[in-house]
Amino acid sequence: MTESAAAHVARKNAVSFLESTTPARYDSPEADRVGQRRQRDQHYSACADLAHAMYEALGLRSSHVNRAPSWRSGLNVSLLSTWPGVALPEVDWTAVDGGDVLIRWSFANGTDAHVVCVMSPVIDGKINTAEYGQARPTIGRQFSRAVSGEGRPWQRWLPLPLVLEACQ
Repeated sequence: MTESAAAHVARKNAVSFLESTTPARYDSPEADRVGQRRQRDQHYSACADLAHAMYEALGLRSSHVNRAPSWRSGLNVSLLSTWPGVALPEVDWTAVDGGDVLIRWSFANGTDAHVVCVMSPVIDGKINTAEYGQARPTIGRQFSRAVSGEGRPWQRWLPLPLVLEACQ
């Protein structure tokens, strides 16, 4: 499947945004841009904020993009993981690329869910990701993650081309 020129440009812009916001400390302008200062609450995890901020930076508008001024508490992960026509239950690791979003969880109720933004395609069974969350004192970091056998199972994949299509 050949990707559209718009999707190719969006991928480049998404990765550029992710590079500009990671690494980040809690008190940094980058963290405030992504978490809209919510991450300063010691009990708040900003993992899904990074995906929503990336979509906003790409100029995407949808009721599934949870950003101020209409940000809704408790919906960051669920809006992504239940996005009709976008959130796929199976990951095609041969197609994953920069700007895609992945969600993993183990608990049936999803309360341990974690959202990651992809920075590059899979190479030798690993992906480079940008992630936000509660790892003190740094909120935003980059990782090289194994696509299998590491931690919670991958449950959802939001390919950037599908997100673009849903936001048209």
